[in-house]
Amino acid sequence: PDRGEPYAYLLQLYEAKELRNELLQEAEAYLNIQEHDHDTARLLLDRFALDKRWEDLARVAPRVIGITPMAPFVHQQYGTALAVLKRPKEAAFELESALAAGIRKPGPVRALLAQQYLMLGDKGKAKAAAEQALKEDPGNPDAAMVLKSLGN
Repeated sequence: PDRGEPYAYLLQLYEAKELRNELLQEAEAYLNIQEHDHDTARLLLDRFALDKRWEDLARVAPRVIGITPMAPFVHQQYGTALAVLKRPKEAAFELESALAAGIRKPGPVRALLAQQYLMLGDKGKAKAAAEQALKEDPGNPDAAMVLKSLGN
């Protein structure tokens, strides 16, 4: 279809029938037509994150950021996907963006950021991020692991 309405109907139908892959395929096709549809973009992002489809999430997230550039959750999920895909420089930028946008639970995000800094070889930033993560989320195992690997 070259209009949004049939896709919107298909999305409802596939969701009701729990046809997840078809839902995601049609949602992405719908987003190609309705480029600024926030709800569909978030649906894709949320489902890809839930299914741990990191390559798909990394492909779609820039479009979602174009629609809602200051949504902390979008930056967090994109940063997580990039981290899993071993793209630490890009992941660090997105995780920093999530923190700057005011993510509600910064501790786990900062711990993942510390891991990215460590992968990039920036031990000073890794240590600072891990220490701050432990202040925000005491007992965070990822932050503790970063500090341990730094000899602290």
